[in-house]
Amino acid sequence: MASSEVIINPSFRVSVLLSFIAGYIDTIGFVAFAGLFMAHVTGNFVLIGASIVSQHGGLIAKFLALPTFIAAIGLTMLIVHFCERRQRSAISPLLMTQAFFLLLLMVMGLMLPDRSHPDSLLSILTGMMGVIAMGIQNASGRLVFNDLAPSTVMTGNVTQVVIDTINFVRHRGDNSAEEKRIKKMLPAVLAFALGAISGALFYHLMGFSAVAIAIGLLAIVWWNRAFPVAEKPI
Repeated sequence: MASSEVIINPSFRVSVLLSFIAGYIDTIGFVAFAGLFMAHVTGNFVLIGASIVSQHGGLIAKFLALPTFIAAIGLTMLIVHFCERRQRSAISPLLMTQAFFLLLLMVMGLMLPDRSHPDSLLSILTGMMGVIAMGIQNASGRLVFNDLAPSTVMTGNVTQVVIDTINFVRHRGDNSAEEKRIKKMLPAVLAFALGAISGALFYHLMGFSAVAIAIGLLAIVWWNRAFPVAEKPI
């Protein structure tokens, strides 16, 4: 029996990796910068309110996170439009730019003195590097990775998975569209959760050197998008 070549769609791997990276970096930011959300940036509003009454540090960084995030979205759009005018894919430039800001997060983080105050200038600037990196990933999900499940905020994914699962059970598995959405979004949710746990553990073990893992995973994302893998069944 002749075997036919099967081209593996890299979208599943890319979705899982990006979601893992988002959970990973979001948790590192939260642990390292007194509760700063880097990916789930609107969560900083809640923490700003809590900081006002609890007098926790890091308030300046939380205020700056949203405008910094917005600037990162603008930067992402500029890169996409620049590439479109030249009829080139924006995926590689965006991933390289995100990796650059993650590298800055790691290097600047390693320069921080022990027990650095979260409102010190270097601490704030370091945190914003992570916010920019996650802003680029968030905007890229809308502009160039729009075939994937959202990778940076899981609330919508969880809501959709629950709705589709209930409807899928009610319809006794007759709705293929719901099944496809579950298969698309559930792995992203699980990967984000695993990334969050891993981010906390590796930051505890390695400090800011743990960011190198996210940079390495981002390189794998680039490879999977640039070179889809072909496999032949045995």
